[in-house]
Amino acid sequence: MALIGKIFQALRRTRKSVSIAFDTVIQRKVSPESLEELENTLISADMGFVTVQAILKVVEKHRMDNLIHKVSDYLISILPQNNNEEILHKKPTALMVVGVNGTGKTTTAAKLAQYYKSLGKKVLLIGADTYRAAAVEQLKIWANRLDVKIIYNEQSQQPSAVLFDGLSAAQNRSMDMVIIDTAGRLHTYKNLMRELEKMYLVAESRFPNFNIHSLITLDASVGQNSL
Repeated sequence: MALIGKIFQALRRTRKSVSIAFDTVIQRKVSPESLEELENTLISADMGFVTVQAILKVVEKHRMDNLIHKVSDYLISILPQNNNEEILHKKPTALMVVGVNGTGKTTTAAKLAQYYKSLGKKVLLIGADTYRAAAVEQLKIWANRLDVKIIYNEQSQQPSAVLFDGLSAAQNRSMDMVIIDTAGRLHTYKNLMRELEKMYLVAESRFPNFNIHSLITLDASVGQNSL
C-alpha cells in the first residue's frame, strides 16, 4: 500500500493541473485561447499528441454540462480490450517477459507466478536469461520462496534451448501457466532481437497448443518514449 500511496502522490500534481484546465474550459465558453490552454496542459502531462487532438475535438462537440463524462467515455473507448480472460481460461499459457535491462523483468516474472498460483494455477518458471550474471540464481530464490517449479540450465548460452526444455517440461507436467524470464535487450541490438524472434518461433512452431503472450516491462519515467 505504501507504493500505491507514492504513485497517487506523484500523480496528484498532474491530476490537479488537468482538472483546473478542464474547469477553465467549462466555466468559459470554448474559445481558441481556452482550447490552447487545455492542449498545453495535456501535452505537459505527457499525453500523446494524437490523443490530445482527439480530446479537443470532443470538447468542441459537446455541451459543457456533460463534458467530463464525454471525455471519459472517449478515453475508455480507445483503450485496448482486456485479454486477461484469455490468459486466465485458455491453457496452457506461456507469458514471455521482455524488456530492456534493469526494468524488473525477473521480479515481474516472480510476481506473476505468485498471482497465478494464488488463482489455483499450476505455475512453472523458465529462466531463459542466459546473459546476466546470477539471473538464474535470482529466479531460483523466487521460485523457492513461492514454492513453484522452475526450469533452467546454467551451462547453456542458448535461451531457445532453455525455452524448449522448459515448455517440454510444462507440457509433460500439464502446467497451466508458464512464465519465461528473458535477458534484457535494446531494440537496436539486432542480434539480440533476432534471438528473441527465434524464441517465439520455437514456442509457436514446436508447441502450438500453448497460448503465447508477451509482456514488456517499462520504466515509468520514460513516458511517451516507451512507445
